[in-house]
Amino acid sequence: MTNSSQSSKSLAHLEIWARHVSWLKPKKMQCRRMPFALEGKAKSEIENLVNQGTLAPVTKSTEWVSSEIFLQKLGEALEGLHNTINVADDIVLAGCGKTDAESKANLESRTKELKQRCVEKNIVLNQKKTVLDQKQVVFMGHLATADGISPDPAKVEAIQTLPAVRCLCGTVQYLARYIPNLSEHLEPLRALTRNKADWNWTKECKQAFENIKILWSTQQSCPILTT
Repeated sequence: MTNSSQSSKSLAHLEIWARHVSWLKPKKMQCRRMPFALEGKAKSEIENLVNQGTLAPVTKSTEWVSSEIFLQKLGEALEGLHNTINVADDIVLAGCGKTDAESKANLESRTKELKQRCVEKNIVLNQKKTVLDQKQVVFMGHLATADGISPDPAKVEAIQTLPAVRCLCGTVQYLARYIPNLSEHLEPLRALTRNKADWNWTKECKQAFENIKILWSTQQSCPILTT
């Protein structure tokens, strides 16, 4: 183990040959969640490890590759398809037109294009999870309709019945785009969660707590138009 003169971090050079170790098998693990504020630092650190030769990008098929590579390749495989959105391993198609008939015809055309691309790229779709010709769809926590997008009713219900203050503050941030000046509404509650803050459930806190629930429920009927 050596210590670089330019860094206080120690570097260990290890080589593992899987073919010499019969019991060594790949282990599938879920991706760990990372705070948004740390994503830039993590990316920079990974780039440093690549430059040092500690890590190496994987661009070919291997049992040892992580799920991030699969998701990246799926996005690249579907690139260029019109009105097609994929997040993780979920794919959504949208039909466009001035009338329902035009929209349906456009959707059928986009669906054929997607199927053809999947055949070309050896992508297998899950028929049990496939839903066709829908007027509205819940996708990534939002309800998408012909009028625009609005909060997922299931998430709104969860917020309305949420008891914990810190949990409420974290949950509502997920759909913050629907409420202007959300930080101002949350301030009495956030004050309770700060370090060394005295717990004092005032009338202002109770009112802010109830107002957030009411704001979410009223926003369901006011979808945001998208382009």
